Amino acid sequence: MTWRRAEMAEVAWVQVLDSSGQTRWTGDEAGLPEFLARFSAGNSGTARLAGTAMGSCTHNEVTELAEQLGFISRRGTPKGFVTTLPPGSLIDESVAQFNRGHMARLRANRVDFPLVFATDDAEMGALVSAYEQQGRMFRFDERDPSLRLSYAADPNLFAWLRHTRADPSRLPYTIISPQPIFRRFQSGELSLDRARQYHVSDVHTLCPADRAAEVFRDIVGHAAKAMEFWFGDDYCQIVDAVTGTEFDCAETYEALSKSVPGVTIVRHLAARSRYYAIKGGLYVDAGFGTVMLFNFQLDDTNPGRFDIRLDDDGPMAVIHSTLAAGVPKLLPITLGRGLAGVGPRALPPELARHQLVLVPVREHHRSGADELAATLRTSGLRVTVDAHLNRSLGHRLAALRSAWQPLFAVVGDRELAGEPLTLDGPQADDRPTLSGYLAANRERLQRCAPTVESDWTDPPFHALAKTRKDGYSG
Repeated sequence: MTWRRAEMAEVAWVQVLDSSGQTRWTGDEAGLPEFLARFSAGNSGTARLAGTAMGSCTHNEVTELAEQLGFISRRGTPKGFVTTLPPGSLIDESVAQFNRGHMARLRANRVDFPLVFATDDAEMGALVSAYEQQGRMFRFDERDPSLRLSYAADPNLFAWLRHTRADPSRLPYTIISPQPIFRRFQSGELSLDRARQYHVSDVHTLCPADRAAEVFRDIVGHAAKAMEFWFGDDYCQIVDAVTGTEFDCAETYEALSKSVPGVTIVRHLAARSRYYAIKGGLYVDAGFGTVMLFNFQLDDTNPGRFDIRLDDDGPMAVIHSTLAAGVPKLLPITLGRGLAGVGPRALPPELARHQLVLVPVREHHRSGADELAATLRTSGLRVTVDAHLNRSLGHRLAALRSAWQPLFAVVGDRELAGEPLTLDGPQADDRPTLSGYLAANRERLQRCAPTVESDWTDPPFHALAKTRKDGYSG
């Protein structure tokens, strides 16, 4: 069973709720896989948790495929780091554009923190103690042993907010801090979704403590809408809840389960493992395991620890959450789902360098295909024309599938005579016409259209064949 531990906290009991808020099962954690195998047919995430998933892949297969397809490179990098190449940067830019709508719904305000923080006081030491004990942080400067590279925006956020008071009439207030972060994953943990440096958009929502459960639920609801954009209802929610806190009540879990369309699994913890009263996440099957694309933490500890209160001295809470991530999350999830047979063996068109490839049948069809591609580009569609006319049509179509190309269309005599263009490819199972596809998906494509001016082409470099330890030959 693919499962994540609740950071060493004992799980007292487990509860499963459906999207109506009804509890469908309670029991010991050991009995959960058997129940999920019977209850959640059709949901790949819970099937993976139950151990009944049909296919699987490994973290290493996903990383190797990402490198083979040209999204990343490990050439010349220290172990655990990756270089993001132009097609990978396109994914990050497209997801960043998608996230702008998510941020607008959260009314998020950007605050950029330094990438270095100090651990030289008791409060900060308590905040980062788990990472410190596990050796998860990079030391920044040996001449000042208190400095660390940021593993998240949290330390600098609380250092900035220390000894402040908030106007309750302006709460909740949401801060977003997009930044690269550094985490010292151990060698056996390293993978594309666990690189030692990656970009993350940390989100923190400040609110009165007595509204924290309501705000937490609203944030989960916004993330659920984003999750459904990418995966429909093929995901699940997992919640770790500390028993005995003011938020530990049936109403809280019912409200959270109603925020998502599928299964909600609540693991009731006997004691706190860290600073949160509730920790949740939206999980999707990635072939190599369930991956959390969005996470949430209801933090009722750090505001008091850092003396952050309301103007009337009342208590506050902070809801920690994240936005979707491109290369660190959506890319390995997509590749893993394709390798395991859970999803198509192709990128979503919203993230693909070429959303559509036109394939002329013969040389005399090429000029017509070029003209059509130029027209489609004016509408914002990323289109290219396959120029390998020295190869058979069947070979070229097979090569596009092997390259995980989502959509392509053959251009021959009938298409040039005005017959509607029919789309094919892993993301076009029902073979729609181009006009029909655009009518149904234009809004989706536009939501992820990057604003950066680039053609996202591969670098014009070829690695020499390595012949010995200290040299290369051409």
